[in-house]
Amino acid sequence: MRAVLFAPALGLMGCSTLLAGCATLKNTPAQDQVYAMYDKCHPIYPQFTLYIVQADGRYTFGFASGTAGVTDFVLCMSGGKSSNWVTGRTPG
Repeated sequence: MRAVLFAPALGLMGCSTLLAGCATLKNTPAQDQVYAMYDKCHPIYPQFTLYIVQADGRYTFGFASGTAGVTDFVLCMSGGKSSNWVTGRTPG
């Protein structure tokens, strides 16, 4: 009977630990900056999608069709400065 009561208690402890750990995860300032720039640039260049934003601010994006506008999108994302932090790929 004790084993039956122990398993749910252990599961509950594991879930609460997991939830507490996830609650402490926040974006870094570099990630927040990338997301802010994407919010500004995406309406202008809707064909580009942000896929991954690393903790140090590097990001990966994809585009729906063709490569037209990649340079302009990258310049927009970097605030008008050229950037070597970017990788682009087509979905699929």
